[in-house]
Amino acid sequence: MPETVVQVPERMLDLLISGFIQENAHRELRERKRSGSHQTTLKYLHPGDPMGALVAWLWRSAQPTSDQSCAKWVSAYLAELRFHGEGADSSIDLEAVLAGLVQALPSSFGDGERVRLFDYLRINVPLY
Repeated sequence: MPETVVQVPERMLDLLISGFIQENAHRELRERKRSGSHQTTLKYLHPGDPMGALVAWLWRSAQPTSDQSCAKWVSAYLAELRFHGEGADSSIDLEAVLAGLVQALPSSFGDGERVRLFDYLRINVPLY
């Protein structure tokens, strides 16, 4: 059965995505603190399947020049992990996020599409 599509004003969509990203980043930081992995150099994190689904949707549905661009929101997620969230860790880098996204992206996201996405993000997510 096809999913129902609803119209959401752009400002509301920004608020919803922003809150989702903040909560996912904060959840990851809490989990790292609980497990003790915040005390080691991070090479991998798992942003969770819902975050993978969001990234896939943004990649597949957004125009490259749109404010809804995938790079904008992956950048916001990385900024939460590195600087804004409680327990933020500036050693977390884009490569750790991408390594986790390999597991989090939907199974319908093929290797070729993932390579194109990751190449795009490496170019378009700003370095902090």
